[in-house]
Amino acid sequence: SSSSSENSSAEETQRSDEPEYEVAEILKDKLSCGIRQYYVKWKDQLNQDGTIFEEWSLDKWDQWLTEEDMKCPELLQEYNDRKAKEREERSKKKHRDTPDKTSKKGKTPRKSSKKKNNKKIFDSDEDKDEYVCFFLIILCYSAPSTSLWTSVRQIHSGGLLRSQLSRYT
Repeated sequence: SSSSSENSSAEETQRSDEPEYEVAEILKDKLSCGIRQYYVKWKDQLNQDGTIFEEWSLDKWDQWLTEEDMKCPELLQEYNDRKAKEREERSKKKHRDTPDKTSKKGKTPRKSSKKKNNKKIFDSDEDKDEYVCFFLIILCYSAPSTSLWTSVRQIHSGGLLRSQLSRYT
């Protein structure tokens, strides 16, 4: 029992020996597995003029922390207020950019209700049969199974398809 209390006090001493870093700024946030995390910049990495110490690598020292790990409610509140204001401004801007539905200037012309003539793809039934035949031949060539060939013969009983298929079977 005494050895376990010695171990826990040794761990506490090690923790207290580690320097306490203070969050200088919250740069961004994300939601990860339902937990809000904040990307922070540490105070100790800044020079007097606000520039970053050269030995500090942003990739190495800046990190994602949860709200509980940061222990800086004032900075967190400032950041959340700033983000809310930015969202509101974006929303207002988007609202300003979209034309008012009641104004006549922003109206888009209505499509005519008259049906347009659809352009014919094939000039005749013979062209259509040739196209279908060509497609089916390619299909059968890529997967020449007996059941597929039987299905092809059942699809079209016209002489053109049979004559075209006879060239390839």
